[in-house]
Amino acid sequence: MTRPQGSGDDGRIERRKAGRLRCSDLQCSLGEVTDLCASGMRVRAGKPVALGRNSQVTLSVDELTLTLKARIAWSRQTGRKTFEAGLEFVDLDGEQRKTLAEIARLSSAAFAAMFYTNAA
Repeated sequence: MTRPQGSGDDGRIERRKAGRLRCSDLQCSLGEVTDLCASGMRVRAGKPVALGRNSQVTLSVDELTLTLKARIAWSRQTGRKTFEAGLEFVDLDGEQRKTLAEIARLSSAAFAAMFYTNAA
């Protein structure tokens, strides 16, 4: 079976505007961030996340935190008590983009270190 160009592992069309990074140890006010890109993130949550609303979200990794505005683009139940949501960042300024890049670097480096440690 062939998939449309840019489709994900589950066959859905990829609509993300920027490349995604898998994350480790990155938390936000809605739950655990599983991947992050310049335009948004995917979050694993313990409760449903309301679609379409704009929300203030705080990201934190190590000692670094960032509060920004995001729109809930999609949400789905993935298990009995687990949910995932896709968030699109809204109105990021230059300083927020710079801090977001540093958060991405720190959380993806932690993911890479975990991967290589477990592979050895």
